[in-house]
Amino acid sequence: MASKCRSGQIISDTSNSRGCSSRSSAPPRAPGWSSCPPEATSWGTVDFDDPNWEHREYDKFVAYGAAKTANILHATEADRRLRSLGIRSYAVHPGTVATSLARYMSRSDFSQLRKYAAASSAERGEPTDGYLDFTTPEHGAATQVWAAVSPELADQGGLYLEDCSVSETVAPHARDSDHAAALWLLSEKLCAQ
Repeated sequence: MASKCRSGQIISDTSNSRGCSSRSSAPPRAPGWSSCPPEATSWGTVDFDDPNWEHREYDKFVAYGAAKTANILHATEADRRLRSLGIRSYAVHPGTVATSLARYMSRSDFSQLRKYAAASSAERGEPTDGYLDFTTPEHGAATQVWAAVSPELADQGGLYLEDCSVSETVAPHARDSDHAAALWLLSEKLCAQ
């Protein structure tokens, strides 16, 4: 699937001839790079009793899903806490970007990843074979840039973004405001230790 936007389009739509933002008076935004495919949020959620996997068997894909869910929850709570200051926060999914991050994954890992992706897509009523549709780093960056400068997002925040648009495809527990607040408090507690 091709991205709905291109990084060159973003730059030309939001910059003047010197390449500087034409919206310099715009409120600050904090787009967080969640790199979270929507299906990953159904693989795992934050376990508030064992956030560091010390008392249960570790599963790298469930842990990945939990971490990506945490990124979305963090963006939700950051937006709630900072919007009165004029700062908006977003969770941004760049797509499955072809980079070297997966260089340590085995064939078995990729096979398991495809199974998770297929099962999650089927749960959403979008059956697939789990094929991983890779995009380029440039296209992956486009939604991040869009989140930072698009006038379409004025006065909005706490959103999950993909393909230069607002998406509702993440699991409900990844958008739960009570979980977002609890995760923020847990993060403060763990960082204070």
